[in-house]
Parts: sequence; C-alpha cells; structure tokens
Amino acid sequence: MDLPEGVDPTQFSAFSEDADPDMALAVEKVAHQVMTTVTAISSAVEGSGASSEDAFLLAVASVADIVQEKGEAVRENPNAEVVLDFTDTSAIETITTRAAERVEESGVGDADSFKQMATTIVEAVSNVNNEINNAEDLSSDDSKALFSLSSQLKEQVKAAAEDPEANLDAITFSQADAVSEAVVEKATSLVGNLTDYSGSVIKGPLEDALVFLDYNSDGLLNPGEPNTRTDEDGTFTINSARPDMSFTVITDEQTVDTSSGQILADVTLKSPVGSSVVSPLTTLLVETDLSKEKLVEVLGLPSGIDPTTFNPFVSSVDQTEALSVEITSHQIIATITAISTVIEGIDIATNVAFEVALEAFLKLSKLKAKMMNYSLLRNYQI
Repeated sequence: MDLPEGVDPTQFSAFSEDADPDMALAVEKVAHQVMTTVTAISSAVEGSGASSEDAFLLAVASVADIVQEKGEAVRENPNAEVVLDFTDTSAIETITTRAAERVEESGVGDADSFKQMATTIVEAVSNVNNEINNAEDLSSDDSKALFSLSSQLKEQVKAAAEDPEANLDAITFSQADAVSEAVVEKATSLVGNLTDYSGSVIKGPLEDALVFLDYNSDGLLNPGEPNTRTDEDGTFTINSARPDMSFTVITDEQTVDTSSGQILADVTLKSPVGSSVVSPLTTLLVETDLSKEKLVEVLGLPSGIDPTTFNPFVSSVDQTEALSVEITSHQIIATITAISTVIEGIDIATNVAFEVALEAFLKLSKLKAKMMNYSLLRNYQI
C-alpha cells in the first residue's frame, strides 16, 4: 500500500502525540482511501439487496483478496512491483471486479445491479482517493473536508443503488470537478464567520469580467471557488465566502470596457485583501512590494489617492484626480497588452505572454521606485 517503511499497522496511531507527522499523514491518507473504496462498494452491494453487514464484509474481503494477491507475488519474487495504489484507477477497477465476482459467487446482493454501477463507482472512488492525496495535514479545515469525502460518496452510491438505471447520475463524484467543488464547499462551511464581499472592477468600468476568490492562491478559478460576473458599472457582490480574501479578475471575450465600448480579453487583475477596487493599480500593488503611497508616487498620481478604494467613476471624487487615475490605468493596460501581443506573435500562449509582459512592467516600476529612493537619499545627504 506504499506506506512509509517501518510502519507497524498493529501499533501505529496517526493521532498519537509522538507520531512522526509525515508518517502519520501518509498512513491516514491511505486509511481514508481504503475506507472510501470499501464503503463505496459496500453501499452498492447493500443497495442491490444485501444486508449492511454482509455488504460490508464482502467489500472488505474484496480488498483483502487483492492485497493477498500482492503479498503472494512478493513472496514469489521479492523484487516484484506490487504496490497497491488506491489512487490508481486500474487498482480500483481490479478491486471492484473482484467484488462483482464475489456478489455473483455468494449471492449476496444482485450481481446485475452491482455491475450496472461498477464503472461509475470506479471513477468516483478514483477521483475521491486522488483528492484525498492532496491533504497536507491531519487537522486543518481543508483536510477535514477531504477526509469527509468518503461519507458523501457513500450517500451518493446509496441513492444510485435504489435504481441504477434511473439514478446513476446521483454519483456526481464520478466527475473530478464535482469532487473538488465538494471539498471547497465543505471546507468553507467549517470555517465559520463567512463574509459578504462587494467591489468594483475598474479600467474603465469592466462589464462581464469574471471575479473570483482564489482560495488556493493558484491564480486560477477552481471548482467551488466563489465567483461572479460584474455588472455594467463594474460592480460585483460575492456572498457567504471565507473571510480575509482578495479578488482576482479574469477578462475574456464577454468582457467590455464600458469607457470605450471595446472588448477587453485575456487580462488578469488582482487586488490586496481589504480592497474594494480591482484595477491595474491594485494589480501593481499585489505584484510588487511597493506601498500604496510609493506606487502613487512612482506613477505620478496625485498624492493622497488610495488605489484600493479610489473609483474614478464615482461622482463624489475629484474629477481631476479621477481623470489622472483613469488615464494611467489605460496607459498601464495599453503598455502590457501591446507587449503581450508581440510575445504572442512568436507562438507563446496568451496567458504566458500576459504574465511576461506584466513582469517586465513590474520590474520597471520597482526600478523607478529604487531610483526615487536613491535620489531622495542623495538630496538628504547633500
């Protein structure tokens, strides 16, 4: 089962105070993967007419059969490759096939009903076990959500087993995205103190820009991460989400810069935590180590402007300052997208081209900030 060397299953407790954390995590992940496999098969067998006890025993025996085969292979050839990987679809398929054989041989449950669900169960168990493999500890909300997946899958299989022909779609975990989404939703429910967010996406107000909370900080919209599209004036709301999150915005062919009426696609904007505005300026704040004050100075904007709250399209703001901020935002995006387009022309992916162009702009901004600091220091020394 690919457990750490030296683990004694009869003695080792993953939750013992003196347990090695890495070893404990490895053992616990495998334990959950084994139980996911067993309970999914057991639920299917029970749903096909067996008692819960008989169904569970059959499922355990099916796993044990394959483990036994692996053990015998090792005895015959100590160098044999015999790891039973519960994230491997083929391994789950082998166990499920053995379960189907046992159902047919023993008469525990209905073989035809079980076989109708077998392929879907294999897909679902494989997806869940692969997701469990992402656990990084034993106690965080994310890990608790991962370890709860087997219970959710069990309920899905039970629902499908009532009528496999009609209800097979109840096993939603046969789709990997559904598993990922369930993890995010469960982890979010465990956090408590959920937060409602609102804000505006500005480079000209952007209509139909995709705004999301990047829970895992990978820069991508993943299943389960809260998201929405902006209104015509660039505003958006996201309710009942994890607290202390920043905004990430992705534009596409649906996104319209309402200040020009033009489509603005393939641009990524970000904002720091607590910001009510997402713009080219807030993106620079996130991607550089500059303070708000230093960024305003580097870009030659009026002093006192806070890029995280200043919306040039709100009627109450100073119109001279609003014009200055909006011109600068357009110039930033025009510069980055022009460089990005050139890079795309040499057969580089659009997202990579944008990142390279943005990085070049960031380096220039940081360099200018350093030069300004150096100039101030020289003036002070003089």
